[in-house]
Parts: sequence; structure tokens; C-alpha cells
Amino acid sequence: MDGYISKPVNGRELEKAIADTLRSWPDNMVASDSKTYKKDAVSGEAIAWDVALAIQGLGGDEKLLYEIVEIFVEECPNQITSLRHAIEEGTCAGVEAAAHSLKGQFGYLGIGEASQKACELEEMGRARDLLHAAEVFTAFEAEVSELLILMRAWMAETEKQFSFSSLGVNK
Repeated sequence: MDGYISKPVNGRELEKAIADTLRSWPDNMVASDSKTYKKDAVSGEAIAWDVALAIQGLGGDEKLLYEIVEIFVEECPNQITSLRHAIEEGTCAGVEAAAHSLKGQFGYLGIGEASQKACELEEMGRARDLLHAAEVFTAFEAEVSELLILMRAWMAETEKQFSFSSLGVNK
């Protein structure tokens, strides 16, 4: 137990507590099944994707995770573009909606840092205060770019382990 949240549990408080806890862990405490990528050029922090956590969240079904990641890798760039346009246009509702969607997807995939940055952007949209949105988005976009590279590498490794012909996955 590395954190505390009082009842009733609030989703935002839970996300923040998890992100804060993960940030405080030394590198040697990251699970061995986690895929950790290089340092992010913008933030200087390690970019991590806890594949084991994502698989666990799907009841141990790595093939299902592969399918979800495949869809995510295909759709995420469009979502990032939508978020960028909403920030550029100053459309608070658009920023809130796009960031909310990304926050949930990253959280579902076990990527706490990206989920937290998306949460920050969502809150900015909700508060109708986009003053620092472009700055947060720049770091977020760089991290997402690195995560997509990591996901594509994981997909390539995973394809070698499983036969996806029965899933109808076209490769």
C-alpha cells in the first residue's frame, strides 16, 4: 500500500493516487513484464506500458489485447489530431471530449502516465481554461508517439508467438 484514498472513492482521486505512486517507484520496482521504452525527449521521464496489467485486465487473454491494441494503434492518431485541432481552435468541449476518450483508453491499456496527461487536458476543457493546454498537449503527443512505437513493437513480437489466422486478423 503506497497511497491512501478516503471513501467514497472518487475516480479522479484514484487515478491521481495511482499515477503518483507509479511515479515514485524506482526503476527496479517496475514489473518485469512491463514494457519500458526510452526517455521521453520532452518530459525526460521513462515511458512505460504495463502489458501484464493490460492482459490481467482482460482475464489473461493476450490475443484479445492484441486485437484491442491493433485497433487503438490505428485509431489513436486520428484522436490525437482531433485533440490538437480542438486546442488550436480553443474549443473547450472538443478538448474535454477528445481527452476524455483518450484518458479511458490509456487507462484501460494500463498506461497511467498518458492517462493522467489526458485527464489534465480533459480538466482544462471542462474548466474552460486552455491557457496551458498546448504545453501539456506537446508533452502528451510526444509520449503518445513513443507509446505507439512501443505498441507496434509489442504487436510484432506477439505475432510471432501466436497464430492469429483463427482470429481473422489480417497481416
